[in-house]
Amino acid sequence: MNDANQISPVARFPGDARYVELAHAVGVAPLLALTDTLYHALAICLVFVTLQCTLLVTVRLLARLVPRQVHVALALLIGTLLTAVIVQCMLRWHYALTQELGIYLPLLAVNTAMYWNTLRGLDESTTVAALRGAVPGVAIMCALTILIALVRSTLQGSFAALATPFGALLLLSVLIAAIRAWQMRGTANTVTSP
Repeated sequence: MNDANQISPVARFPGDARYVELAHAVGVAPLLALTDTLYHALAICLVFVTLQCTLLVTVRLLARLVPRQVHVALALLIGTLLTAVIVQCMLRWHYALTQELGIYLPLLAVNTAMYWNTLRGLDESTTVAALRGAVPGVAIMCALTILIALVRSTLQGSFAALATPFGALLLLSVLIAAIRAWQMRGTANTVTSP
């Protein structure tokens, strides 16, 4: 492992699975903050998918030209530049939507889940395989965003706290707790006593 060309994505980031969960949780925060309406959720998901795919392809093409030690910096630089281009295009053609999305749109430049998928995709043999590898993470993030948007827009009149970004994170934590409880129930049923 002393050879710099053999560093895996797990070695680039701590290999602990909790870190991966944290990276994805932090990455979903800007997406969830915008889920007050289904329209905003769909718009931010479209921007996120576009940014993720473009970043993955661009970094894969340029990663061959630079040493592996700077792949993280390369991904951050390209991600920031692509986000700036997307924001400028949206300001030009969808000014009102860009104003509604506010600061959370440029915050996609520091989306940790997007960078995790990109750096993990560098070890794939082809760009298509790397894109295929990123699909589950992107799909789950977009599905969560749309699901939280539907719940927030349905319950917004009943609970004022759901109108804030905090409400989206609160709903996400309730959803995660329910999923974990369901998983624990499933494993408790399969454990046999001696």
